[in-house]
Amino acid sequence: MRVYKYRGGSFERDLESLERNLYWSPKFDDLNDPCETLINTDPFKIQSKTFAKLFGKDKSDEFLKVEEALQNLFEVKKKGLGIYSLSKTYKDELLWAHYANSHKGFCIEYDLDLLANSYKSFETFSFPVIYTKKPPEYNIRDINKTPSDKIVKKLAGYKSKRWNYEQEH
Repeated sequence: MRVYKYRGGSFERDLESLERNLYWSPKFDDLNDPCETLINTDPFKIQSKTFAKLFGKDKSDEFLKVEEALQNLFEVKKKGLGIYSLSKTYKDELLWAHYANSHKGFCIEYDLDLLANSYKSFETFSFPVIYTKKPPEYNIRDINKTPSDKIVKKLAGYKSKRWNYEQEH
């Protein structure tokens, strides 16, 4: 599949990255969507409290520790996560305006399979973004042996429907 990266800020850095076969993945704090990596853990909290009540007061502290550990896991994943957003289109005028220096920049075309396979020595995840009205939910069922790719997809693979024009991968 062909995917595209709109660029327009630092031509020198972009050209050097292409020459050296590198790309820069900003941390979620540096992205333009403040809701990036938003996840709804309310179902997990409700289920955890229900189980704590069922098992008695002695176990409720243990469920709180599990809840804290879950929040810590998400924070650790967020801090170490770099996001390299690509688009499935090269001809969206809003993308040119927002990410290609108001139509003065350029767009790089990638073969997604080649790009993903070029970085096997790093832990990379590739998936299309899902645009939805609500953030993804995390519940008790998710906690049992959830692999890294599923956690990363819940953190970085969902965005508000308002961003769907970006057609991100």
